[in-house]
Amino acid sequence: MKVFNIISLISFITILGLSLSLAEINVNQVLGQTSTQTNFENTTDTFSMDGAISSLVFVSDATTDSGTSWKVSDDKKFILSGYWDLAANNGTITKFNVNFTKVLSDGTKWHSHEFINFKTNDSNKILLDSDKNLSISGILDVKLNNQIPYNNTNTDIIISKGDTIKFKLDNEESGNHFFDQPIYGIVKSITGKEGNKIK
Repeated sequence: MKVFNIISLISFITILGLSLSLAEINVNQVLGQTSTQTNFENTTDTFSMDGAISSLVFVSDATTDSGTSWKVSDDKKFILSGYWDLAANNGTITKFNVNFTKVLSDGTKWHSHEFINFKTNDSNKILLDSDKNLSISGILDVKLNNQIPYNNTNTDIIISKGDTIKFKLDNEESGNHFFDQPIYGIVKSITGKEGNKIK
């Protein structure tokens, strides 16, 4: 009987020890995943950035010659050129300006645009990640020659690698004015919380 009890006790202790080891491994894995996924140490919620708008918007689908070269007449593409800036403090946007000129490449239909009154769609903090990527969704008003024909236009703003910016406006809400095409630009500078230069 005593031998059986000793064997049972040893088995119980072995199983208990194994269970505790597995539990510790699982807890460590979960904690490790959490710290890797959030990775707050490598994000910043206070920054300012600016750059240039430089984009083309095609009026109609471009045709190609043997699939190698674009053949789009000058009256079928708009040139967009201007400036943008964006700043956040503790994850809240404190400054947002977008100003650019839109003109057909033959020099006609010159007009100006501003994106104003940007508001984010949710209460999540705006974070610039360690690779200098940023994605924000919200609404803004679109000015056209100092008038505001498009109010509360749903817009996605995407910064990629701290090098490029893309504005994607809802086509219907912006009156098909940009022909359902994104507006692109470049990021010239990014400054962090203490005025340190990130880019």
